[in-house]
Amino acid sequence: MSQELAAELMVVPPFDLERTVAALRRRPNHLAEAFIEGEYRRMLMFGGTRHLIGVRQIAPNCISLRVIDGPMAQLEQSAAAQLLDVTLGLSFDLTPLYDALAFNHTLSALAQAVRGMKPPRFESLWVTLLSVVPFQQVSLAAGMAVLNRLIATLGSRCEYEGYTYYSYPDPQNVLTGGSTQLRACGLSQAKARTLITLAECVRDGDITDADIARLDDTHAAMRLMELPGIGPWSAHLVLLRGFRRLNFFPAGDSGALRNARVLFGSTPDVAERTLRETIEHLGPYKGYLYFLLLASRLLHEGNITGNRGANVEEVTS
Repeated sequence: MSQELAAELMVVPPFDLERTVAALRRRPNHLAEAFIEGEYRRMLMFGGTRHLIGVRQIAPNCISLRVIDGPMAQLEQSAAAQLLDVTLGLSFDLTPLYDALAFNHTLSALAQAVRGMKPPRFESLWVTLLSVVPFQQVSLAAGMAVLNRLIATLGSRCEYEGYTYYSYPDPQNVLTGGSTQLRACGLSQAKARTLITLAECVRDGDITDADIARLDDTHAAMRLMELPGIGPWSAHLVLLRGFRRLNFFPAGDSGALRNARVLFGSTPDVAERTLRETIEHLGPYKGYLYFLLLASRLLHEGNITGNRGANVEEVTS
């Protein structure tokens, strides 16, 4: 592979690339978000050219960015660095979150077990919508299976030294595929119709990243819920996962509740009450609880490892 180093990017510590990427992709089989041999690899479009980039952590406060499949212009390198700062939260400071979690021994222990896991976000409103709709009212595994089929069927791909890399399909890809291909990927008729309408809205500029970014939390949620097929759960997840608005915890998230039952080791009723009380206590940082609950599952399944010295068994039993 190419060893061309595009840049070294500084990171606000603590930071752990593998854990942050794991939280971004949710499941290790995500086709568009590859983590191979300790390197995060993505197909990205810059200046009309698609590039395969690799990101590796080289120090507690530094990552390297390289172009795997060929040279990249300086402006494209800068765009890639900016995108990584957005998606991986390179400049995001975790200290206030750790302080906020200190009230709960279990959560504090979990945060230390996965220390350095930044709250990631998807790169755009469109990718976030594409990554939310398939998961509506289904399990995480089922939603990921559908998303992967969408990526494999409608996205771009490249082969490089024995690996296949994929990109998310853009709105026009989805519209070209139409309802027939979306249904073949596993979407219900209602979800296919929703995704087609959302693709039209994004393609035509009826809603943009800037539209949401300039609104406060309340009005941003209201604007998203004006979109077809987007209710409170989807709107809150879009704002959390697409805009890193930690004031949102997706209401009624069944996966989060199941993870809470495991983490808090209690009956469903007690776990639900504990989760509700914890959300209220964390206030503007409650969205990070969503990522911690996901991390507890990833730890339990062995998809990420806990820090040495942290009581991992305490948060994965």
